[in-house]
Amino acid sequence: MEKSEPVTIKSLRASLGMNQEQFGQSLGLSKITISAYETGRLRPSTKTREKIQEVFHVTLAEDEPGPEDGLLGVQPGQACTLKQLRKSRRLSQAELAESLGLRVQTISAYERDKITPSRKVLDRIQEVYGVEIRSDRMDERDAKQKERLSAAQSRLGQNPTIAEIRTAKGLSQAEFARIIGVSAQAVSAYETGRMEPSRKTWEKIRSEFGVEHLDMRRMSMAQVLLENGEGKTVSLKQVLERIGLADEVTIWMNDQTAHWTRGEQSGSIPVYEDQENAE
Repeated sequence: MEKSEPVTIKSLRASLGMNQEQFGQSLGLSKITISAYETGRLRPSTKTREKIQEVFHVTLAEDEPGPEDGLLGVQPGQACTLKQLRKSRRLSQAELAESLGLRVQTISAYERDKITPSRKVLDRIQEVYGVEIRSDRMDERDAKQKERLSAAQSRLGQNPTIAEIRTAKGLSQAEFARIIGVSAQAVSAYETGRMEPSRKTWEKIRSEFGVEHLDMRRMSMAQVLLENGEGKTVSLKQVLERIGLADEVTIWMNDQTAHWTRGEQSGSIPVYEDQENAE
């Protein structure tokens, strides 16, 4: 379908011969959401507008003022409570829940300040309604979060791990992953040591979080290599496995041998002979 003139959602739907439910299904939206668009109680987000253009190859017209527009009270860009938003749009809790992909019980709990919306929910509200949701509970939570962030940031100077950087910035693994362009599973693997970030990923982290002067890697023992005078190397992990674990051990290299002291004990281990035999 090709149209040169901008169209409203209602006129587009009528021209396609679809009811609200069918039209909503074509866009992955509910009948309630489509009804709210057509009556002016809800404005399509940029994402929804782009979806309509992609699916139907039309340009969506700016919505004409609805009968409730003079009573909205809460305008885009303002901060308000969730209940104020719902009342201003003349939405029931069920309609608001439907538009946000939540349960009615969750909306009710938000409005009674029993629980606070997650960042994902707040972002969804911002996307759909263009307003910021605030409450006393959220303000208290944000104050505590700032205290935690301040404490975490004060510890960032000593070779921080990815988990420490993420915590200091107040980000979930999914949020951190989106910023650096990897999956949340990859961030989890980085933090548990199951996978090492690529050089490109490290550069992205340094660039995004402004910590290029910090050594962001906490090397594992397998990554720390000991080198003798002939350029041969052996991992610290291999040496410690032969010495045995201890709270503190001193190691220095001399030719083919690792010399060590551990408390009152000391010894020497030929660490490169296996490499020579293998050659």
